[in-house]
Amino acid sequence: MDIAAAPKIGTEIYQMLFSKMVEGFVLHEIVRDSNGVPVDYRFLEANPAFECMTGLIAENLAGKTIMEIFPKTGLFLLSNFNQVVFSGEPIIFERYSQDSGKHLKISAYCPVADLLACIIVDTTENKQAELSLKGSEEKFRTLVESSIDVIFVLDTKGVFKFVSPAWEKHFGYAVSEVIEQSFAPFVHPDDAVLCFDYLVKIMSTGQSATSPPYRVKRADGSWSLFIANGTPYTDEHGNYLYIGVGRDISDQKRAEEERLELERQLLHSQKLESLGILAGGIAHDFNNLLQVINGNLELTLKKLSPNTSPLKYIDRAINAARHAADLTNRMLAYSGKGHFIIKTVDLNSLVIENASMLRTAVPRTISIDLHTTTELPPIKADVAQLQQIIMNLITNAAEAIEEQPGFIKLSTGVLDCDRNLLADSRLVDKPEPGRFVYLEVTDNGIGMSEETQRRIFDPFFTTKFTGRGLGMSAVLGIVKGHGGALFVKSVPGRGSTIKVAFPTIESDINVTTQKAEAAIESRSAATGPLSGSVLVVDDEKSVLRICVTMVKLCGLTVITASDGAEAIRKFRTHSNEIDLVLMDLTMPNMDGVAAMHELRRIKPEIKIILSSGFNEQELDERVGNQNPSGFIRKPYSMKNLKAELRRVLSGTAVEKQYG
Repeated sequence: MDIAAAPKIGTEIYQMLFSKMVEGFVLHEIVRDSNGVPVDYRFLEANPAFECMTGLIAENLAGKTIMEIFPKTGLFLLSNFNQVVFSGEPIIFERYSQDSGKHLKISAYCPVADLLACIIVDTTENKQAELSLKGSEEKFRTLVESSIDVIFVLDTKGVFKFVSPAWEKHFGYAVSEVIEQSFAPFVHPDDAVLCFDYLVKIMSTGQSATSPPYRVKRADGSWSLFIANGTPYTDEHGNYLYIGVGRDISDQKRAEEERLELERQLLHSQKLESLGILAGGIAHDFNNLLQVINGNLELTLKKLSPNTSPLKYIDRAINAARHAADLTNRMLAYSGKGHFIIKTVDLNSLVIENASMLRTAVPRTISIDLHTTTELPPIKADVAQLQQIIMNLITNAAEAIEEQPGFIKLSTGVLDCDRNLLADSRLVDKPEPGRFVYLEVTDNGIGMSEETQRRIFDPFFTTKFTGRGLGMSAVLGIVKGHGGALFVKSVPGRGSTIKVAFPTIESDINVTTQKAEAAIESRSAATGPLSGSVLVVDDEKSVLRICVTMVKLCGLTVITASDGAEAIRKFRTHSNEIDLVLMDLTMPNMDGVAAMHELRRIKPEIKIILSSGFNEQELDERVGNQNPSGFIRKPYSMKNLKAELRRVLSGTAVEKQYG
């Protein structure tokens, strides 16, 4: 068909619409074959909007066909245009133009016979937005499905509208069991009100917030601790909803509690160490004072005849001094530097032998029941210290029983302890796993809170009245010194159980032993005067004075020094005449250990006795490979001093019992 023969289209209205419309407009003439079948479509006219969309010039298109202009993609257009011609119905389809990079929506129809008109809309921006939205949705879906946190949506009534797959991973039951269900049955009853208040706050204020920690029930009946970050939003239907991201903080909470417990143990350990140093220091100085008191009293007795009237007062003073020495022993036991005389002990026999004494230590309204396990393995321990543990535990239990009558149960047995069990020991230093023998004391008293349980081993702590002493503190120190473990279980109003456990004799027990005093006393029976010269070294003038007097009464001549440095100087001058050195362990400037090493550099064979208010454990920790010839613990008697001087001067060997 000739363009000039086309219907007249040049009316003013048409031209105005044609040139001003924002949509592209193209008019084609249908090209048919000899059988009248459409084979192509020739461009007749195209408006400016089409030119902007495609970059094609209308003048260059006029008279050309689709296949001439679009040789690669023309068949796609022909197919759609033929559908319009054959059906007589308009169609809408989309086409992406590789040349312009645009997405076009084309509406094709036949306004009159042999003509086909197209209205074209540029949908590039919409298409890109759609693709972007689709990509975002896919990313969000991937994020939600792969997130280890639980993502969930609630309506204003707290009903689940959506739950991510992580729910099943965390809690063990399907998401389908949650959708359209209220959150309340899945939350711990004690936390449900908190969660609902939190939801109301979010929905009423419209502000995002973090929930308080709450417990969510698992399929196996256990609970996980969760926390959620949530925000309100409105969906496409106008529904006001809450979207939250819940995170399992059970492990985090557990780790935090473990950190706090370790921190508490560290602080407690530091406190006990500080108190132990204080107690040990006081006991050390007090033993020096007792050395002076006992020594002077003993020397006074030697000056008085047996029938002198003041004799009874001196005896009383000596007895009081002995009680004071017992107090220092308790303080040293607390500090872990107690005076132990170690031997093989049958714990059952010890408890049974002391049964009558135990019953007299408590009111008649309180019964004591013994439950001993037969054939307990033996342990290495100090009998007197074990008796002190038993008495202190019994006394503590009796004082906890406020409502009479009451009962105290003493049990013994064997316990195989692994590291997990020993981790519960109240001692900071845990013994090695192995077999232990235990003593357990149970009462039906008022029980203890956690705070009280943490403090019962502090010196002078009491829930009754002040001035109760070092009973439970000494228990802690004695158990520590024996390389044992100590366990406490108590519930307020339901009584307490305290268990002390000691390694069996087959185990490696880290206990400092000491020469038995009986052996010292037996050696003191030896007769004959002592002779020789002794260098006596002590920084305490009063102690030095009484030691000098006691050594002289043993028949020896004396040279004195006030510290280790002075002892070295005097020894260099008198080394040929000095037979033995009696030296305090703890002194300023140069202590006894350093002085001993220096003295032996001068004269390797010199005999040295070290003395201390502490026990031989402290000595063992400080001497290294060189051991002294002897050791005597303050306060010592004239008899014990003479026996040790005689043994060392005579060269009598004694099995090393310290270290």
